[in-house]
Amino acid sequence: MVAPMSTAYTVEATPLARGGWTLVVEGVGVSQVRRLDQAEDEMRAAIADLTGQAPEAITVALHTNISEDVSSSLDEIETLQSRADQLAQEASAKRRELARHLREEEHRSLRETGSIMKLSHQRVSQLMAE
Repeated sequence: MVAPMSTAYTVEATPLARGGWTLVVEGVGVSQVRRLDQAEDEMRAAIADLTGQAPEAITVALHTNISEDVSSSLDEIETLQSRADQLAQEASAKRRELARHLREEEHRSLRETGSIMKLSHQRVSQLMAE
């Protein structure tokens, strides 16, 4: 059996002043939902009803029309999170490097290394295995 070919639709979601969202698929139709997390399922079902396509053959791309302030805040958060992830990776690498240095070059035990680094000896052992 051949799988049905998927058709992609872009849904424009615009917040309503009284709460909820208006959903528009250009050339197909309009709907509303109370919560944004319901938008994709709602529009997939609506598009299927309006076009006669099987719901599983419909791909929905949700585009949220939000204020510039919210959009800017989201961009800033994403940038900060990316920097935080990078710093966490750098800290992990430095932690492994220090554990190896203490164990291999200063000949400290796992417990001593843990005490110096304020880690359990089990965590030092894990760092040495990484």
